Amino acid sequence: MPIERMMNSNKHIDAIEIKVIPDTRRAFPDGGGLFQPDRVPSFSSNKVSTISRKKKLNVLDWPGNSLYLHPIENF
Repeated sequence: MPIERMMNSNKHIDAIEIKVIPDTRRAFPDGGGLFQPDRVPSFSSNKVSTISRKKKLNVLDWPGNSLYLHPIENF
């Protein structure tokens, strides 16, 4: 089963709090780090977005999901 189907919002929040935030703070103590999440729908849930904002995690905004924006399409 693909990992996308196994993850849910609560598991993403756990991963953010346990791994992403401590690693980001350690690697970028000045706060300059940028977290690039995958495009799994549960990551973009309101719960996960709220926690990311509260924890002041800099998250990369992904563009809309469009076939025209995929770099591989240009090859």
